Amino acid sequence: MDEVSQKTLEKRIQTLEKLLAEEQDARMSAEAMLSADSARTLTALRQQEAEASLLQRRIDLAFQATGDGLWEIKMPGDEVWFSARALEMLGYQEGDILPSWDGLLSLIQPEERATADRIFGDFMDGDVSVLPATIGFAHKNGEGCSILVRAVHQTDERGQIIAVVGSMTDITELEAEKAKVRELAEFPLNNPNPIYQFTMDGELTYMNPAAETIVERLDPYSLYDERLQN
Repeated sequence: MDEVSQKTLEKRIQTLEKLLAEEQDARMSAEAMLSADSARTLTALRQQEAEASLLQRRIDLAFQATGDGLWEIKMPGDEVWFSARALEMLGYQEGDILPSWDGLLSLIQPEERATADRIFGDFMDGDVSVLPATIGFAHKNGEGCSILVRAVHQTDERGQIIAVVGSMTDITELEAEKAKVRELAEFPLNNPNPIYQFTMDGELTYMNPAAETIVERLDPYSLYDERLQN
């Protein structure tokens, strides 16, 4: 091979080596960019998972603080889910109750099942948009429980109801206290003994029915005149 041919060959080899080096650099740069994009995507996913986990912990703690239970009815199919707290307030554990509509109705006091079936049915059909209702549930020990039930609709992109999600609050003690207040308020009316109320000046301001009966017997006209004046 003459000297000219040798130099030409060397130049070609140098050119090829340069092209190979540039291609390798480009490949490494592309891989680095893909790696950086993957790292950013992975970081974003991990951040979203952390935020979702934090939100779930906050929700769990909030419901633990309130003592409320959760429930969900998936549609169609009427598959029912209860949180551990929802079952606990009725004396049950997971697996004790069928995760179905019949399982839900079995937790309700027999005399209220028809009403509860109508209330839940209207809400699940979308006929009612708000569900706060007090329903009598049956505790496992046989005692009745007053449960405040709240719920919202979960819809798909077409606006169709796909699930009903709600909470359960045990208001048995509150309802008992309200009954005592009503009983005390009605005590004067139902008391068979006469009850009178006077002002400091001796003016009669109240008589219960038993007292009115006595006054009518003693002086029926005075009671009649008093009623006309009031």
